[in-house]
Amino acid sequence: MKYVAPYGSLDPNASYTNGNAGAGIPGSIPDARAIEHPQREIVDVIASAGLTPMEGSLTQLRQAISAMIADGAVTLDIDGTMAANSDLVAPSQKAARTYIAAQIAALVAAAPAALDTLSELSAALGNDASFAATVTALIATKAANGANADITSLETVNTVTQPINDSSTKIATTAFANPANSLGASGYIKLASGLIMQWMPFGAMGVGSTVNVTFPIAFPTAVYSLSGTPIGVTQGTLEVVSNSLSGALLGEGSNQRAISGGTLIAIGK
Repeated sequence: MKYVAPYGSLDPNASYTNGNAGAGIPGSIPDARAIEHPQREIVDVIASAGLTPMEGSLTQLRQAISAMIADGAVTLDIDGTMAANSDLVAPSQKAARTYIAAQIAALVAAAPAALDTLSELSAALGNDASFAATVTALIATKAANGANADITSLETVNTVTQPINDSSTKIATTAFANPANSLGASGYIKLASGLIMQWMPFGAMGVGSTVNVTFPIAFPTAVYSLSGTPIGVTQGTLEVVSNSLSGALLGEGSNQRAISGGTLIAIGK
């Protein structure tokens, strides 16, 4: 049944007010529906219970409800199972409390005391409304599992900024563990620290003469050390006359014996 506001009211939920004749204030005018509709609804309940509406009886509504409960038309759920799921079964307060408590217990189940409320669960997830997206993003930064996994995205990967004698537990890149090199009679190794070691043969030179040697690759910034080893034991004295980033001028410095050749080692960066 819908509420019927006073006659002429523009507000469908307006209340009825009493008038004040002395003050000249009129009271609310009842709408005919406000009188008719409640009567018809009460009469319908009385008739539905099998009773005949009577003008002189003022207890028929109560009799009708009692009759419906007795006949099973309206029942009262006492044990709190709510199993009927019916529009005609009314729960008692005890039944409602029992049912709600059982549902909450089932939801919590065997959760530990520190995680059995929504607030505790939220705190455990860092109060992150996008927890799933956050975890997915973190997983994406990790290396794949497997012997040939690509680990280029790992932040802990060691790079060429680390010295060759670094003994930490950082993961090393392929470039660090296997530096660029050219191995042969004349060649070089580029270490991860940036240091470059080169070796190359040099030709024969007479007493007091010189020979130019070109490095396998030019040093980018500096030459730190040059040392040579003549072939044989009865050779003259080898000395470095001058050098550049791309080569060196070697000479026989004893002015007593010629040098038949040898190997020059250069270290730089």
